Amino acid sequence: QFRKFVDASKYITEAEKYGFGNGYKATEKAKEADKGKNWKNPGYPITEETVVTQITWNDAAAYCAWLSEQEQRRPWYRPDGKQGWIIAARADGYRLPTEAEWEYACRAGTTTQYSFGDGKAELERYGWFQKNAVGRAQPVALKLPNPFGLFDMHGNVQEWCQDWYERKWYEISSPADPNGPSSGSARVI
Repeated sequence: QFRKFVDASKYITEAEKYGFGNGYKATEKAKEADKGKNWKNPGYPITEETVVTQITWNDAAAYCAWLSEQEQRRPWYRPDGKQGWIIAARADGYRLPTEAEWEYACRAGTTTQYSFGDGKAELERYGWFQKNAVGRAQPVALKLPNPFGLFDMHGNVQEWCQDWYERKWYEISSPADPNGPSSGSARVI
């Protein structure tokens, strides 16, 4: 899906523009190991089933805006003219989930530590992590889904959320479906 977006729109990801992956900003100094990484070359072999990595929040927002336009929906994200995005009101297109929405989807109606219970020993059946992923992202849907039928919620790769990050946000936000802060310096992963 991401390849179709790039091919159709001629989009160039930030990792391709700046020459390093793992979500670094252009103003940050990248680790030597991350130089040359991008969504096409994440540092390991990929297939059409491998989850896309090495994209920034801006890249994810660009994909959501493009997909919305393809389906004649009003995009949630509009370019701000400064290499960033404005989140639109009254949109009906695709967007990244808020942190609360992502957690709801991950927990899938459960109250246990994991969507499958409290037993960490079961994690290997549901998610990819350092012990079993052999140092790279894995093709999607090879582990068991959560009760909502969603795969890879307990591992594989980090996922961008729409919210700005604020360490103490849950202490001051509404407990019912909170949106993140209106500004910040980093997005929630």
